[in-house]
Amino acid sequence: MRLVYYLLIFMVLFVGLFMLICGIFNVSSNDLEKKLKKRSSAKKKSNLDLKLNDLSEYISTKLKLNENKRAKLVSDLIAAGIDISPERYTSDAIVSAFLVLPLSIPCAFVSPMLAI
Repeated sequence: MRLVYYLLIFMVLFVGLFMLICGIFNVSSNDLEKKLKKRSSAKKKSNLDLKLNDLSEYISTKLKLNENKRAKLVSDLIAAGIDISPERYTSDAIVSAFLVLPLSIPCAFVSPMLAI
């Protein structure tokens, strides 16, 4: 049992030291980011994704944000490099939340700790 604790502590310390060294020496991961962007843009969208995008687009046309929240969300989206409207971003969040909701209801009955 002690061996497991020692291994866990060693792994946590190793990862922490690795992150510190990467921060100190400014290790760049631009190549990895470029490869991931190419790979994500090349993916085909499934039928479910297309339906959810249609639903999200419909909700975004009906959604009205106040000026302050919209301005803050625009600046956050620009900083993150996401080129969609704030209404669309909010409607995507709403659709994904309601997509998870039916799956979480049975979880509340099986294990109340998982529902929290």
